[in-house]
Amino acid sequence: MRTRISNSGKGWFITAKNNKDPNDKTYLGVHFSKCEEPIFEPNDKGYQLMDIMVKEGLYSCYKGKAGLVVFDYDIVPMKTYQDTLTGDGRDMLGFRDKDVKVDTEDLPFY
Repeated sequence: MRTRISNSGKGWFITAKNNKDPNDKTYLGVHFSKCEEPIFEPNDKGYQLMDIMVKEGLYSCYKGKAGLVVFDYDIVPMKTYQDTLTGDGRDMLGFRDKDVKVDTEDLPFY
């Protein structure tokens, strides 16, 4: 499972947000096996984002807080939107950014 994790100097975590309410979000702590944690290299804003492919992991809970324990993973290079564009400005499906108009009300998972 490909997962985007963040670190702001106090450990790795996953952020879950509500698309309709910007104040509604929670954090899932990500813990790694001993000596297997990725190296924290903050950017100029003091945090780091990283994509990992979790090969073996376990969801956990401690004192009412959910977490993910990662036993085995691979670091996946992060793709930006620019990486998905072809030479003529179209994405992999052949659309330009302005061609795509999606109403979030039409999506089944919101």
